[in-house]
Amino acid sequence: MRHMGEVHAPENPREKGSRIYFMNQAEIEGRLCPDGSVADLIFLDMNRLREKIHIMNDIDDMNILSLFDSAEGFRRIVAAIGISFEETAAEQIEVQLQFYGKKNRYESGTHLTWQCPADGSETMLWLEDADWSEDDDVPGQFQFHFPQEGMQAKVTVVFYAREGYALPEQELEAPVAYESDRYRDMIAASFMSGGNNARFRKAAEKAQRGEEITAAFIGGSITQGAGARPGNTACYSYRTVQGLEQLLKTDRIRYVRAGLGGTPSELGMIRFDRDVLRKGCPDLVVIEFAVNDSDDETQGRCYESLVRKALELSPDTAVVLLFCVFSDDWNLQERLAPVGAYYQLPMVSIRNAVCPQFSLTQEAGRVISRRRYFYDTFHPSNDGHHVMADCLDYLFEKMLQAEPDRQPFPVPQKTLLGRTFEDITLFDRDSEENRIFVSAGSFTETDKDLQAAEYDADPHCTPQFPYNWMHDTDAGTDPFVMTLTCRSLFLIYKDSGKEEYGTAEILLDGHRKMAADPKCVGWTHCHACLLLESDERREHEVRIRMAPGCEKMKFTILGFGICE
Repeated sequence: MRHMGEVHAPENPREKGSRIYFMNQAEIEGRLCPDGSVADLIFLDMNRLREKIHIMNDIDDMNILSLFDSAEGFRRIVAAIGISFEETAAEQIEVQLQFYGKKNRYESGTHLTWQCPADGSETMLWLEDADWSEDDDVPGQFQFHFPQEGMQAKVTVVFYAREGYALPEQELEAPVAYESDRYRDMIAASFMSGGNNARFRKAAEKAQRGEEITAAFIGGSITQGAGARPGNTACYSYRTVQGLEQLLKTDRIRYVRAGLGGTPSELGMIRFDRDVLRKGCPDLVVIEFAVNDSDDETQGRCYESLVRKALELSPDTAVVLLFCVFSDDWNLQERLAPVGAYYQLPMVSIRNAVCPQFSLTQEAGRVISRRRYFYDTFHPSNDGHHVMADCLDYLFEKMLQAEPDRQPFPVPQKTLLGRTFEDITLFDRDSEENRIFVSAGSFTETDKDLQAAEYDADPHCTPQFPYNWMHDTDAGTDPFVMTLTCRSLFLIYKDSGKEEYGTAEILLDGHRKMAADPKCVGWTHCHACLLLESDERREHEVRIRMAPGCEKMKFTILGFGICE
C-alpha cells in the first residue's frame, strides 16, 4: 500500500536533537518532469543518501552512516526533518519524501507530502506522526515541487537525531574567494599539458577574425549539467564557453552540449556523430569520461577510439581531455592521460586542482571544501562547475600564451590501446541501411519512456534513442533477428527499475552471448554492451528473445553500434 498525505506540525513544540545537514542552502530549480509536474528530484537510493551525509557533515562512522541505507535505519536515527527555503519567487513549495517499496519499488512505500512556506522559516516533519508502510525498503527521493517551471530557490534540509545520537555540528564556511591568489594557484594546478596547440590556435584565430566557431562537449552526467542549478547555464560547459568568448573577444561561439548521465565512452563513441555533429564539424571538442569508464569492458580502447574519431573530423578540430573526479578523490586519469600524451593533447585534471584542498582547514588556507565543491557523491555543485570552467579557461589562456606549434601533431596510424571502434556508427529503427536485414519479431512497439538529456543551452530534456524496438507484455515470443556484415558490434538496450521489464537473451551466430537484465541498474538508463570485437569482416546473425519466465514482460532494444 502506498501511503500519502499532508503532514501537519504538532500543536505542542517538541525539543530538537542534534542535527546534521542533508542540504545547506543548495540551489534547486523547478524542472518539467515526465509526469507533467514541475519539480527538482533528489535521489537517495543506492547509498546516495549515506554518501551525501558523509560529505556534508564529515562523518566517517559507518555505524551512523549505514543507518541511512534503509528505511528502518533512517527512522531509527532521524526524529524529525526541518526544511527551509530562501531566495525564491515562490510563496510556497510542496515537498515530498518517498520511500521505495520491497514489493513494488515505486508504489508500495511510504510517500509523505507537506507544504512549506518559502519565507526562510523552518517547517518541521516529525516522523512519529507519519503513517508508515510495512513494505518500506530504502529512502527513495526528495521532490521539491514548484508552482512553475524555471523557478529557483535555495533549500536547507536538516535531519534532527533521536535521543541517544550525538551528531557533529557542521562548520560554517566562507564563500569561495574566486578572485584570490590562492584560488588562482588552485586553478593552475589543474594544468596537466598544453599539448600541441596548433589546432586550438587555428580555432582561436578564426574566432578573432570574427568568424563563427563551434565548441562541443561530450561526456556523462557532469557534462549533462548534473549538480548545477540551473543546469543549462550554471554547468561547466556553458561557463567555459562564456570564458572562451571573453578570452577570444567574440560572441560567435556555437555551443554543443552532449552529456548523458551514467554512460561511458563506449556509448559516447556510438552517439558521437548524432550528438556532437548536430551543428556541423566542431572547432573544439572537450571529452569528459574520466569518471564514467570504470566498467569499460575494452579497458580504454573505446576511449581511444572516441579520441581518434574526434581528431579525424578535420585537421583543424582541437581536442581537449578533461578529467573530473568523484567525492572519494577517484578518477581514471592514470589510464586515460597516457592516451592524451600519446596524441599530444591538452589535458586538464580537476582532481589535481581540488583534492589537495579537501584535506586542508580554513586556517591552513583551504580554497574550497569537499562539501562545497560537490552537490552529491558524483556531481559538482554550482561552485564545482564554476571551478571546472575556470580550469578549462586557464588551459585555453596558457595555450594562447605558449609558443605556437607550427603544425598539428599528425594522428599516428599506430595506437596506444587500440582503434577497433573509431569508424563506429549508430544503427536504429530510423536508419536506412540496405545491407542490414532486420526482422523485428515480437519487438514491434516503440518505447517512449526513455532516458532524457538536455542539449546545448536548452533546459528541456530530449529523449534518447527514440527509434527503438520494444517487446511489450502481450507481444508474443517471436525473436528479434538482425543479419549484417561487420567487424565489431555493440548492443544498446534500456535499463529500467520498473517491475514490468524483464531479461532478454542475446544470441550471436546461434550461440548464447549474454543475458541482458534491464533491472540491474535500477533506473531508466541507456546501456551499451560489446557483442563482438574483431579485425575480420564477416556476416553475423543477432537474435534477441525474452528469457524463460519473462515472455510477458517488456524489453527495449535502443539500437546498435556497428563497425563495418
